[in-house]
Amino acid sequence: MVIGLDASGDFAAPPTTEGFGSSAVAAATMPREGRSEIARWTEQRLIAWGREDLGELHAAALNWDQRREVCAMLGARDDLHAAVIATSNVLLRGQNAVEAHRARQLGVAETSLAGAKTDAGRRRGERAVRLLAGGRVGQSRLSDREYVLAAMVPPAVMNAAQRAFCFYAADEWRPEMGELALAMDDATPATVRYVSESLLPVVGGDQRFRLVTPEHWRNDPLHPLLAQALHPDGDGYRPQRLFGERIDWVRSHDEPAVQVADFAAWVVCRTISNPREAIARECFDLLRSVLGGEGGRCFELYSIGSVQPEDAAIYAHLHSAEQPQQWLEG
Repeated sequence: MVIGLDASGDFAAPPTTEGFGSSAVAAATMPREGRSEIARWTEQRLIAWGREDLGELHAAALNWDQRREVCAMLGARDDLHAAVIATSNVLLRGQNAVEAHRARQLGVAETSLAGAKTDAGRRRGERAVRLLAGGRVGQSRLSDREYVLAAMVPPAVMNAAQRAFCFYAADEWRPEMGELALAMDDATPATVRYVSESLLPVVGGDQRFRLVTPEHWRNDPLHPLLAQALHPDGDGYRPQRLFGERIDWVRSHDEPAVQVADFAAWVVCRTISNPREAIARECFDLLRSVLGGEGGRCFELYSIGSVQPEDAAIYAHLHSAEQPQQWLEG
């Protein structure tokens, strides 16, 4: 099963952003056959639209009629799901808050580096520490905007994994669910690529995060994904074993899961930022079945500090009234 990642927005906190700005990271999960079918559909529609030059589904480059058609196609499928993590310049709490958050993450990275057990882990940790501290890797230096984007990748991935556990629980999906492979657009800034790749082990490390798995996966024979990722003491999962230790950096042209993530992130951002734009809301509603998750939420919020009730209230009208019936309760 492939989880494709992409982002939309500028990920800026005040004072560099004027007014209200929304940003999002999306992680779209789909099986091999679905990816092939979407690729064929895309090729045919780009020809029909006279947009062969585009070569992929890229939301910002299409017009509204084309976006609506894409969203209708995606929303009609029952084999793909997208986890979206959204933020805004309001939720980022200002430049000082972002800098303090980055400093705390630097401390976590330094601790992780001290405990690295392999040469590859040490190289990855050294690179992350250098970038988080403001140093260079090659010609690249990590901006605070890029830091925010990179910091949102792990929760997007974890939410995508939970969706995979919920929506691909049936035994018919066992061959696909033996592995969760991560793929992200190789056009992502180099510094974000470095830190995104490093933050997955840093956030996980030897720590365990909680995912709710289908009960029948523990029956004999044990589900292959659990056999691979279950912590030795049987409590929780090891991120490196669940996703692997790296992200595959791919051309978005070549990976439909990344293109779907692009659409999900773009449509969510556009709908949040332009509440009076009816066509954006129409596209969002067409994608609702793709986006829906726990409690019916169509996206989660990334905030520096706790999300306050008044913050969440701004977005409440965009969520679904009901939780998907396949959702697993822990």
